Amino acid sequence: MAAGSLGGHGRFSRMMRVDVVIPTWNGRHLLPFCLEALTRQQDVALEILLVDNGSTDDTVEWLGRHHAHIRCLSLPENQGFAAAVNAGVAASGNDFVLVLNNDAALAPLYVSTLATFLSATPAAAAVQGRILRHVDPTRIDSLGICFDALLRAFQCGYDEPDPGPGPPCQVSGVTASAALYRRSALTQVADPGIPPAIFDPRFFAYYEDVDLSLRLRAAGWETWLEPATSCQHVGSATGGEGSMGKAFLLGRNYLLYTARHLGGPGLLRLTPGLLGRGLRRLLTWPLHPRRDTALWAGELAALPRLPRAFRLGRHARRPLAPGAATPPPASSYGQKKPHCHQSYPRRNP
Repeated sequence: MAAGSLGGHGRFSRMMRVDVVIPTWNGRHLLPFCLEALTRQQDVALEILLVDNGSTDDTVEWLGRHHAHIRCLSLPENQGFAAAVNAGVAASGNDFVLVLNNDAALAPLYVSTLATFLSATPAAAAVQGRILRHVDPTRIDSLGICFDALLRAFQCGYDEPDPGPGPPCQVSGVTASAALYRRSALTQVADPGIPPAIFDPRFFAYYEDVDLSLRLRAAGWETWLEPATSCQHVGSATGGEGSMGKAFLLGRNYLLYTARHLGGPGLLRLTPGLLGRGLRRLLTWPLHPRRDTALWAGELAALPRLPRAFRLGRHARRPLAPGAATPPPASSYGQKKPHCHQSYPRRNP
C-alpha cells in the first residue's frame, strides 16, 4: 500500500485511486474531525497529502505521531489556500484529485460516489456532493456556486433544509470545500508557473474556486452536483467568521475575478449596480463599520491588479454575462424555495 493511502487493504489494486489534497494552516484541532472521516471511506483507495501552510501550532508533529502514513508537504510560510492546493496537486499523480477543507467530514461513500460519477461522465471536470452545515446537518451549506446579477458568488441553497439525495445536475461551479476534480482538466486550464497555477495564487483565498470553475467551463468542461452523497462542513474554521481579513479578500477578489471573466466592457456594465451597492454600504456603514471598511480596502487594493486580470482573460470564452443571475440547482430536484447565500465568508484560507 502506498504511503499516505487509506482504504481497500487487499482490494487496493482493484479500486479507483484518488488523491486527497488537504491544505491547512494552524488547524491541528480540526484534523481529527477531517481525517477520521477519511479512514471510513469505502470502495476507493485514497492517497492523502496534507499541505501545511507554515503552521505555528503542532500540526506537523501531531500528524507524525498519529497519522504517520499520511504524507505531509510543509511550506515555509502561509502562502494561502490557492498556492497550497497547487503545491499538493503538483506533488500527486492520480487521475482524480479531491480538494478538501480541513474542517470537512465526508460520508463513507462520498469519494467513491464522486469518482464513479466522474468516470462515467467524460465531459465533467469537477463534481461535489451535498455539503451540509456541521452545526445543523439537516440544513445545506452548499449545493454548488451560483451568481447574482452583479456576478457575486453565492453558496446555493445555504441554510435551506437538506433536500436529500437526487439525480445529478450541472451547476455554475463547485466549491472547493470538498470537490473532486479531473486532473487532465486542471492541467488544461492551469496558468503557467512552477507549480502550475490551477487555483490562481493571486487570490490567496476566497473566489479561487469560483475563478477555476469558470475557467473550466470556458474551456468546454462541465461542473456538476451529485446529490447522492454528502459531507459536513464547519465553515470559517480557520479564518474566523466575519473577520476583517476575509472581508478584505472578498472585496479584492470579487473585482479580480470579474475583470478576468468579463473584461473591461463587461465590468463597466456592472458599474451602475456596483455604485448602488456601494451607496447602500455607505448608508449602513454604522452597522458593520469594520467589515465594510475592509471590503472597501480590498476593492481599492484590486485596482492596480485589474490590467493583469484583463490580460489573463482576454482570449477566454466567458461563460457568464453581466446582469444574468444563475438559478440555484436545487430546484431541479425538489427544493421548493431555492436560496443562495452570498459568499461572505467564502471559505477557509
